[in-house]
Amino acid sequence: MSIRHWDDEREDVIHSVTSYYFVGDKGEPVCYSVLPILWCEEPKVVDVDRKIFLQGFTSSGHQKVYKQVKAWKFDLSSFDQVKVEVLSKENKWIVLDEPRKIYEEIIRKIRLTLCCLRYLKRNPHASGSSLLSNVSPSFNRGTLSLKNDLMGHLTVQLNMIIR
Repeated sequence: MSIRHWDDEREDVIHSVTSYYFVGDKGEPVCYSVLPILWCEEPKVVDVDRKIFLQGFTSSGHQKVYKQVKAWKFDLSSFDQVKVEVLSKENKWIVLDEPRKIYEEIIRKIRLTLCCLRYLKRNPHASGSSLLSNVSPSFNRGTLSLKNDLMGHLTVQLNMIIR
């Protein structure tokens, strides 16, 4: 019978990370949205053009995390917030909790879009002003500032689709 040492088990499972950020293979900060999005629950073979690494700490704060990741997904069913996960090279899903402060602006527009989708999923007939007033407290910004951010982001996304 083999006995595993406690240190051997520390690396086994990482459920969630905090104070996280992503870097490319040259060390440049990137957003997880550059990774392919997976729409189904089962991890599958994903071809990634470049290497992206997740850095941060386990949510308990006891373990530093540095993992290569290859895809991401989101879950809008939570009542509190949007759940975003990344798929590690080992095919394990890791929940993204709080990002590193200097990294927040990079992912802000993705989170904003996901929060809008979550609200609209629950309130499909909501007005634009209702959407903005319900989403803006999550982003600590005024409604007008949030409206400008969202409209700018959606315009960029639509232009990319039209091309």
